[in-house]
Amino acid sequence: MQRRIMVLQGSKELPAPLHALLQEETFEVRHIKGLSNAGKAILQHRPSAVLIEVERYSQEVEELLWYLSNLRNPQMIRRLILVRHAPAEDLVRALEQGADDVLLSSLSSRELHARLNSLLRSQPLVKEDQVLSAGGLHLFRQSLEVEVKSERKKLSRTEFNLLAFFMEHAGQVLSRDVLLENLWFDWDELDYPRTVDVYICRLREKIEEDPAHPVRLVTRRGHGYFFVDSAAADQRRPGPKDARDSWDGAPDE
Repeated sequence: MQRRIMVLQGSKELPAPLHALLQEETFEVRHIKGLSNAGKAILQHRPSAVLIEVERYSQEVEELLWYLSNLRNPQMIRRLILVRHAPAEDLVRALEQGADDVLLSSLSSRELHARLNSLLRSQPLVKEDQVLSAGGLHLFRQSLEVEVKSERKKLSRTEFNLLAFFMEHAGQVLSRDVLLENLWFDWDELDYPRTVDVYICRLREKIEEDPAHPVRLVTRRGHGYFFVDSAAADQRRPGPKDARDSWDGAPDE
């Protein structure tokens, strides 16, 4: 499978090595002009590496590096800066702010290709046997599947991200705003205020025996949702005293 490379062009004219990169078929390359909409593009396309091309290292580049470093699983995106003019102090600063490598745009196409391959080889690979387990569920990262009672069910990327976040924060009440801020939902869906609630319902259909009375992914009325990590979750059923926490509507309705 081709690795996704996102080229963010900050200068007026693209350097020759990047022209060559856009023409070859080794990577799936997406070219974006300007840095202002970089965050939206990264969320939409989820590249393996972001190549930031600029005239000089600037505050705008530094803010973009900060943004990349604060994404969920930031180590999964490599950050390469290609700059035309760079004093030594700018190179050091860029590396300190999270860049994996900083190169002058006068390099050859061959060297750029080799540098990208080197960065991608150092990227942590998710193996099938790396499983996240909690609440009687087993979440397989590579195949995007959840195992419930020895039955595997396919998840969409967004469903996987949401369930993994809940399992990693088991027992914590997470508001809709917290979920939206920390997860990669499809960008077009974010205009819909009930995006989180829709995905909660989808997950319950896959992980709960009775989605109308959830025992794993539970609502805390007025506050948010939380994931129950209990070996007894399969047997537990909500009684009258549990009604407040197991109510299946949106958290603030």
